[in-house]
Amino acid sequence: MAVTPVASEKFFANCKMECYLHAPAAATTAQTAKSGATTETWKAMRDYEGIAVQAMWVTDGGSGGLILCDLYAATDSSGSDVVLVKGQGTANASTAVACDARGDNTCIEITAEELAQLGTLAGKEYTHVSAWFDCTHADDEVAFTYVRYGAKRPASGLTAETIA
Repeated sequence: MAVTPVASEKFFANCKMECYLHAPAAATTAQTAKSGATTETWKAMRDYEGIAVQAMWVTDGGSGGLILCDLYAATDSSGSDVVLVKGQGTANASTAVACDARGDNTCIEITAEELAQLGTLAGKEYTHVSAWFDCTHADDEVAFTYVRYGAKRPASGLTAETIA
């Protein structure tokens, strides 16, 4: 029996994955959110069960590394009413991470249910999430991926290639 090519999407039709490079010294790269900053990395949570972020320190040489990985929430895509909702390891607090070698990575996630509950407690409707990273040096670079999972409307091509 011969194998035939079948075009199937299971993971990519149920999740939306987006990759970025955070390079603060280069204004053309994706910048992450902190305290109301407008950023292209505010991700709408309306159609997903949750979001996970994986960040990897990619700077070569020097000392230090990726030292913080936090999730912020906002009431819209421009970063209104921004609040820290989860720090790496502890809810509602920044917690140090120790990604001090090139390739070290850390992960953080929040469910839509958690986000809604935090909003209710604060009297807000948080609809967007963004990760924020801090490194030892201002020119350190971080590669990061957002995975919004549990799509309420799965569709082929939900995750798509981006080739410039």
